[in-house]
Amino acid sequence: MVADVRSSIFRNLDPQQLPPGFALENGKMLRVQLPHEVLAKQGSMVAFQGQMDFDYEGAGGIGKLFKKAMTGEGASLMRVRGEGLLYLADNADDIHLFYLENEGITVNGRNLLAFQPQLTWDIQRVQGAGVAAGGCSTRR
Repeated sequence: MVADVRSSIFRNLDPQQLPPGFALENGKMLRVQLPHEVLAKQGSMVAFQGQMDFDYEGAGGIGKLFKKAMTGEGASLMRVRGEGLLYLADNADDIHLFYLENEGITVNGRNLLAFQPQLTWDIQRVQGAGVAAGGCSTRR
């Protein structure tokens, strides 16, 4: 099976292939067009236009809470619902968009900005690493 991960990092991402509503405002800020719901890093909202509700998402269940405690990994998330434009950024970090098609990716939780709530995600220990090392694994 050949992985089909497309990203601006690999320069193989056509803007037409992005999930609905996600676009870079610039290299440091993500623009999300709602009425779609989105999960985002808590505290990453810079601005919004329209009507939106911001709810604390928690760890995603008792199993993920336990894994978060054991690995020190995971990110505090918020669920954003409504209509309008949402702008997200985190510490002026560079933003790279990934489009996954029946594939998975492992990222450090503190480097995760936003994703569609339909993605299946979990906290996993990175193989070969100590207990303190972990990653947030997402799958589409």
